Amino acid sequence: MKKPKRLKTLPQYFEEIIKGNKRAELRFNDRDFKVGDIYELEEYDGKTYTGRSVTVRITHILEGFEGLARGWCMFSFVTLGEAKESCLNKIEEIRLIGRADCNQTMNALKECVENYQNKGLSCEINYKPTVEHDETDYTVHNIIVIGRK
Repeated sequence: MKKPKRLKTLPQYFEEIIKGNKRAELRFNDRDFKVGDIYELEEYDGKTYTGRSVTVRITHILEGFEGLARGWCMFSFVTLGEAKESCLNKIEEIRLIGRADCNQTMNALKECVENYQNKGLSCEINYKPTVEHDETDYTVHNIIVIGRK
């Protein structure tokens, strides 16, 4: 993973980000901000860095909107901690659905296998909740594959 780009953030704004109250930044777009960009927001008191920082991923960019001066944008973001928590919650949700619906799901899958076999075909079924991630992106995949041989 490449090192995140740095952005200075004043203490009063940084504190609101840490508390979870602030999830957008109004900035001059001199860095060509893009959805998916990773930035390290570093607390800066106007003279020095305080040593506190939080890593964020841009999720939305608003620019060219009436009321925004030319060259300015507002971007929304999620902290990487929030992204990871959301991912883990989604995995747990998949597990709960799988357990709650297990009998219905298994019955439907068995019926599907029988239908394939009645037609002289074999059937392989896989159900696997997986997570693909690196240190900056968390994506949950719930995969059901039915294959004929």
